[in-house]
Amino acid sequence: DARHSGFVNAQFDPALFTQIWSWSRPAGDPEPIGGINSVATTAGKVIVTKDVYFGQGAVYALNEADGTLNWTYAFGSMASEGPPAVANGNVFVPTTDPGERCVVWAIDATLGTYQFKMPSDCQWSNFFAPTALDGSVLQAAQYGSVSRAGCNGRYRPARTTKRRLPPMRSMHISTESAEAQRSRCSTG
Repeated sequence: DARHSGFVNAQFDPALFTQIWSWSRPAGDPEPIGGINSVATTAGKVIVTKDVYFGQGAVYALNEADGTLNWTYAFGSMASEGPPAVANGNVFVPTTDPGERCVVWAIDATLGTYQFKMPSDCQWSNFFAPTALDGSVLQAAQYGSVSRAGCNGRYRPARTTKRRLPPMRSMHISTESAEAQRSRCSTG
């Protein structure tokens, strides 16, 4: 959920589930870690990013029915890449380039085309998925830093906010910041 509470009010019987497809990183991918991040879903697509450690960053949109590739967007050489989030027709992916500059990319969820990049603050590459809520995108990084862009889907670098708090408060800050930013967006 957008508040990252981790709560889902549902019960499922594992005996009723069967695997219909699986996905692996592209053949020949030289990445030493070899894993993927948490995924996001939207409009019949599963959005996947690789767990990158100084490798080639990319986001993949897979057909949720059969796992075939709908589109891919390559970020190029990245020190790290975080899990995706989806909102307002965009896929948001946090990355750190080899020079340790951090951004959140916005990629069109239907076409897989570049929309914009939002600068974000980070100590290193331990990212949560961005929080997209009410037209704003929030990125909480290690050590409690929160960066924000956009109201009603518009990128506003002048509105980027950063706060430093103790590491254990990162998730709490993300939720508080979403509430504060929502009121700021509605009042202009």
